[in-house]
Amino acid sequence: MIGRLVAALRDAPFLSAGRARVYGRLWLILQLGFAALMVGAFIRESVTVGGGKPVGTDFMTFWSAARMAVGGDPASAYDDTARAALQRAAAWMGSEPGAHFAYWYPPTFLLVTLPLGLLGYVPAMIAFLCAGYAVLGGCLKRIVPVRAVWVPLLLSPAMLLNTLIGQNGAFTASCFGGAMVLLDRRPMLGGACLGLLVCKPHLAVAAPLALAAARRWRALAGWAATAFGLCALSWLLLGTASWLLFLRHASEARTVLEHLSDDWPKIQSVYTAVRLLHGGTVLGYVLHAMAALVSLAVLLGVARRRPGAAPEMATLVVVSLLCTPYMFDYDLTCLLVPMAFIAAAALRGGWLGWEKTLLLGLYGMPLVARLVAMHAGVPLVPPALACLLALCARRALARNIRGPGAAAAPMAVA
Repeated sequence: MIGRLVAALRDAPFLSAGRARVYGRLWLILQLGFAALMVGAFIRESVTVGGGKPVGTDFMTFWSAARMAVGGDPASAYDDTARAALQRAAAWMGSEPGAHFAYWYPPTFLLVTLPLGLLGYVPAMIAFLCAGYAVLGGCLKRIVPVRAVWVPLLLSPAMLLNTLIGQNGAFTASCFGGAMVLLDRRPMLGGACLGLLVCKPHLAVAAPLALAAARRWRALAGWAATAFGLCALSWLLLGTASWLLFLRHASEARTVLEHLSDDWPKIQSVYTAVRLLHGGTVLGYVLHAMAALVSLAVLLGVARRRPGAAPEMATLVVVSLLCTPYMFDYDLTCLLVPMAFIAAAALRGGWLGWEKTLLLGLYGMPLVARLVAMHAGVPLVPPALACLLALCARRALARNIRGPGAAAAPMAVA
């Protein structure tokens, strides 16, 4: 009995192509229902929904910072008092005088989102989210050009969560996805995609290490030009004060990690997993550092063999998420890139053991990860990421891997 159960989970014969199509259509219907509710909320209450929070809650911080920056004083984007006043004017933020959404992003991200400040809140959010779907959809389609695969990935629970809270997960995932698509054929552009991660620097640490280990020097040059160029341009246009205030506010993230236990279920890192399991601060940092070092060792081992852009970037995505202690559940949109890579490889050469089961679990995990962590105190994401890293490394070290840009046999959904 146990052997049959293990075999069923390993091979997942219950997840056939036909059933996957049916499940995908049912999920699309549910998503359309959610979209209708959001549109209804806009029409009924303009910007806010129940509880006095704006639709797309986290987007409020992007929009308000950009709005203040285009108003002539970029440094005011990091002024909590001024930003809170603007947010309360745009949407009722609750009864507390200081209620507001904090802004912890670097001036590089503020520079990229600056045009949003020229629009009203609702048009800006619609443009921001639609751009994310368009760019990430283009990347996924290039990685796995089978509509029955890339469309469900684009309409995944991770993207639904990212959309509902108005976050930038699609932007981050597109940086990795663009690198996966371009790195082999246009290395400087591929490296430039990774350089854009300087907008979320806590996810950018592993990228230059992977490029250097793979001896992708042109890509590394593209990464450096983009990363340092964005930093320099943001300093020139937004001023020194913006950078100084950003660095001053960076300590608030550490406060959340170490003291605000109510936020731990949202954060899916090894560190917060230890804290949820009642471990102390020091133990959390130590175990997180150990996990980061092990994952980096796996990444560098894969990169040194240089199996191709697709397996290298798939491994990089997982390692980037494992390395940062400050990884929120909306960052799980990045996992769509390695999931697309594994699906593309499987459609070419067949599924390997446990791949279907893990990908199915990862697909639905964003719907339940926060709830399970909140109510049961059980962190689901870190062990799932460790398993995905093992699968990516296994695929990377296989000899029959082909990247999305390589000539390949036609795919057939099996």
